[in-house]
Amino acid sequence: MPQPTCHVNVDTASPMAEYVGPRVMELFDEGVEIDEDEKQERGDRERSEDDYEPLPDRMSVVIVDVRLTDIREEPMYKGVLEKVERKLPGITEEMAAKAAEDAVREYLSRGNNETSVIAQKQQQVNAAVTKIAGLIVRRISATGVRVEKTFVGDVKRRINQKKKALFGSVDAATPDNLEKQYQWLRDLEKQILLEHALKGVPQWLR
Repeated sequence: MPQPTCHVNVDTASPMAEYVGPRVMELFDEGVEIDEDEKQERGDRERSEDDYEPLPDRMSVVIVDVRLTDIREEPMYKGVLEKVERKLPGITEEMAAKAAEDAVREYLSRGNNETSVIAQKQQQVNAAVTKIAGLIVRRISATGVRVEKTFVGDVKRRINQKKKALFGSVDAATPDNLEKQYQWLRDLEKQILLEHALKGVPQWLR
């Protein structure tokens, strides 16, 4: 006598979606638990690097041209104008407006000085470290090795220690020094991407 055929419908968004075909019987075994962490790890291992965007060739710096800004439309302009008029009683309306406009323009121009450039480059160097650490974790996960949650932070620490030994601290770096740090990180990333699996990952980062 032929055995009945049973169909089990499983929501594709459910953790049980992977239990199809013969594996569906596992859902009915006593004591079977679906490990969300294990499922996430499997997804990480199977995910390709097609969606990985390499670091740009060079860092970018945003420069604001305050000459194109209508200073008198800036929210702070009115407050500055009032201060000018209080400090310089008797000043003509136009002279007060010009003084307030110059003060606001000078304030906005601070974003174009070396301090701002350094801050932007520091942020991009730190972001590059995080990005490469993520790439390394993805490579290691793809081998089937279980990666602890703390491992990403450990990889970032190793990269930063190596980088600091070569170039010094990010916080004390000049714009040119930050460019060198970024280029070193790009070379490290390139080394990893050119090889398959763990071949491109330096031993000190595994």
